[in-house]
Amino acid sequence: METEVRIVDRYLQECRNLFTMTNMRVKGNKEIDILAVDPKTNNVYHVEVCVLFRPLRLKETIHRSNTNRSRDGLDYFLSNKFDHSNVRNGISRILGPNVELRRILVVGKVKKEEEKRIKNIARSNNLEIMLIGECIDKLKAVKRGSRDDIVRTIELMSKYSAQ
Repeated sequence: METEVRIVDRYLQECRNLFTMTNMRVKGNKEIDILAVDPKTNNVYHVEVCVLFRPLRLKETIHRSNTNRSRDGLDYFLSNKFDHSNVRNGISRILGPNVELRRILVVGKVKKEEEKRIKNIARSNNLEIMLIGECIDKLKAVKRGSRDDIVRTIELMSKYSAQ
C-alpha cells in the first residue's frame, strides 16, 4: 500500500472514527484506494489519494514532447477514479446497489490560479478535496506513543523537527 494511502487510512480511522477497507481491485485493472463507513451515521465514503509533486489542476496536462498525459487533473479523477463504470460496479458488488457515496479526493496541493473553479466543480460533483497536510496535522494531535508505524513516524517527525 502506498504511504500516502496509509496516512489517509489512519487519519480516517483515528480522527474521523471510520471503518475502512483499502486497495480493492475491481474489473479492468482499476483500484479503489479506500472505502470507509461511519458506523454512527452509516455514511459511506469513496476516497482516492493522489499526492504528486505538482498541484491538482482543472484538466490533465499533456507533455509536449510526447502524448503522455499527466494524471494531475480533476477531470481525470472524476472520469477514471470516481465515475468509471468498473469502479461503480465494484463498489456496488462490495457494498450493494444504490449505496449513496460521499467522495473525497486527497491531494498534495491545488493549483492556486484554478483553486476556486476546481472547488466549485468538485462540489457540483459531490466531491470533497482535502490536502494531505490537513490529514498529517490532525494525526499529529491525536495521541502519543502509538504503535502504528505511520502515526508513530508522524509523531517522531513533529517532535524532532521542532528542535
